[in-house]
Amino acid sequence: MLKAIAMSYGRSRLLLGMTAVGLITLTAVILLVSQAHIRILPETKTQGLWEFLLLLTVVSFWAVLLLPFDFFGGYFLPRHFCRAAPGLPNFILSWARGTIVQMTLITSLMWCLLQIGQILGHVAAISFIIVTHIGLLAFQKHVAASVAHLPMKPARLDRDSGVVSGYAESAHTDSGFTGSIVGLPGFEEVVLPRSWRSQLAPEQLRAELVRRLGAIRSGSRTRGVLLAIAMN
Repeated sequence: MLKAIAMSYGRSRLLLGMTAVGLITLTAVILLVSQAHIRILPETKTQGLWEFLLLLTVVSFWAVLLLPFDFFGGYFLPRHFCRAAPGLPNFILSWARGTIVQMTLITSLMWCLLQIGQILGHVAAISFIIVTHIGLLAFQKHVAASVAHLPMKPARLDRDSGVVSGYAESAHTDSGFTGSIVGLPGFEEVVLPRSWRSQLAPEQLRAELVRRLGAIRSGSRTRGVLLAIAMN
């Protein structure tokens, strides 16, 4: 009976991710309906450094809210399912690095958006959002590398796997890392885990490359990016 209800590593990570997204969404809905965050925020207008610190406090709350999910997904589950995982000290250091970089980036962008909106109005604020998205897309690989410490190098040419220019390989200790498609539309680059060269057969690696190339050439990746920007 226990074997029948036991979940695999993949299903466990999927359930964990769905729970995290559900918690964030539910928390946002509760705050919007109850307006509880309005009562928590100071009544006096805050500007400059104090406004930055207030935003940093809110983002820190978000990081603390997600901390259990980071721990279970990045440390507990891989060890529970006998997957490669860093030791606890290395995990804490990596988590702290990524969290600090991401919190600083998010808080800085939010603060700049507020200043531009307050000084120049809504049109300038929307323009800043668009420019910010373009910049984040253009430097997407570099942002990821700074958050997660992803050392990258161009993939070597390999006739068997079909690797060509426009690809990069990255090493990461997380066995769940699968790479991505990064860059502005028309200048995309595929990032692949370096470990796939030893873990996948040539035809399997070629299939992953073809699938991602298909997402680029069909325009589905571009449409997804534009939809995400429009939602923001």
